[in-house]
Formats: sequence, C-alpha cells, structure tokens
Amino acid sequence: MTKTIICGAFCAVLGAGSMTIWADDQPATAAPAAPAGPTAMSSPSMTFPLVANPNPLSLDAGPLGKVYITGAITGLGVTQNNAGSPICNSCDKSSIIDISNGQVFIQKTTGLVQFFVEGGGYSLPTIGQPYVRSGDATKDTFGIFPVGYLKLAPGNGSFSIEAGKLPSNESIGIASSAHAWGGALLVNYAVNSKFSAPARLEYLGSSGGTNLLYGPGSKAWSVTVTPTYQEKIFFARPELSYIAAESSTSGFAFGETGTSNSQAGAMIETGFIF
Repeated sequence: MTKTIICGAFCAVLGAGSMTIWADDQPATAAPAAPAGPTAMSSPSMTFPLVANPNPLSLDAGPLGKVYITGAITGLGVTQNNAGSPICNSCDKSSIIDISNGQVFIQKTTGLVQFFVEGGGYSLPTIGQPYVRSGDATKDTFGIFPVGYLKLAPGNGSFSIEAGKLPSNESIGIASSAHAWGGALLVNYAVNSKFSAPARLEYLGSSGGTNLLYGPGSKAWSVTVTPTYQEKIFFARPELSYIAAESSTSGFAFGETGTSNSQAGAMIETGFIF
C-alpha cells in the first residue's frame, strides 16, 4: 500500500496565471478593438506562486480551430538527513539530482469539441517520504499519459460533457477502518512581480489500525519555506523543510532503521514552463 503524507511545494510544478498590460499613452480617439491576445492556459494547475506562460504556443488545426501546445522542463536537487532505506533503484539517498518534469500538454479550450492531453515523465516529491526518481515514479504511478479527456460544450458552454482518463492507480488502497485529517496555513510575501517568499505550516493526523503515515495512529507536522523567482517562462526556487512525526511506530519513521522522528531537507528546482 502506498502511504500519503504532507506534500511539499515541489510536488507539482504546473498551473495557471495571468499577465497585466499597461499603456503609456491614451489615444486621442478610440481605436478599433484589437483581436483578443493569447492568455495563459488554466490547465494544468500549478504550485503557487508559479504562473503559466501568458503567451502559449498555438496552432491553427483547421476545422478544429486553435490548439495550444505547452509544457514544462524542470530539474531538481534534494538533500536531506535521516534518509530511509531505498525502496527502488537509487531512491531516497541523502542527496539526489533528477529531472522533475519533462511533459507536454496539448489542448483545445474553445468551441463545441474541446480536449486536453498530458504526456511525459515526472516525479512526485513529497516531504517526509522517500524520493522516487522520475523514471520510476512515472512507471509506477500514472504512466506517461496520466491525463487525457474529450469535452463537448454546446451553446455558451454552461453545459458540458467530459469523458477520458484521469490520474488513477488501482494499486493504491486504504482500508475503510483508517482515517486521516489535517490542516495547513499558507502565507506569502511578494517582494515584487518576480520574487516572492511563501511559507507553509501543515499538520496531518491518522487513526485506525492501518498505517497511513509513520505507524497506525501516527501524526506529523511540517514547516516549509520556498522563495520563488520567475522571469517569464524561467523559474528557480530553493526550499527548506522540516517534518516531525508524533506517536510513530519504530521501524516506520525516518532513517534507515525507521526510528528517527524528524527529517530536515533542502531542495532547489529550476526550469522552464513554456
């Protein structure tokens, strides 16, 4: 069974944003309205405060209309103490470098027939869990095509029908007798339009006889700081994190023997969102 735990800021890179345009001069007479310019895609979603490319690549697909092609190419480096025993090839070392995203997204967002397709490789870094390299993560979770759907939106789009594939993994299961709950506080200080410093405090608890965290009935809290710089499609963000387990069971916590109750980590992720 795959366990679920508090997710770090680098769990996923992808998301959406917007751009504001300023005019230096006001024309004396009203000019004809300009055609609508490109806008950032609303799918897939991103980890705050990253924003999507406000000028995405688009192609004229004839009868289908305009099709957008976007994506993400990112890499990360992680170092941590109390790393656990490897659960796969090169997993959960004290220090590791990996490709965190190599994905392409193709979508059509207007008209009667709309669609979205996601393809590529990715990793799913999670605070307090062994890091699994992107090759293994892609293969063992949702595959190289994790999302794809077709949408019919007749009329003004107030009604639509969708069918397709969403991320799912039948090997992941949680017994009905197990329960988890939690909460999170997110604060962010924006230095300017390019640099911000978000921080998170998170808590997660569990109950029941099934191990969801660090032994049956265990709890955990974490604090994370992720200063983020983004210049158009380029971004870079370091991250410092600390997680502590409570009411853990020996052998299920941190370290090679699973007996340590805390873990500190540092990460830097950088890349391009095109």
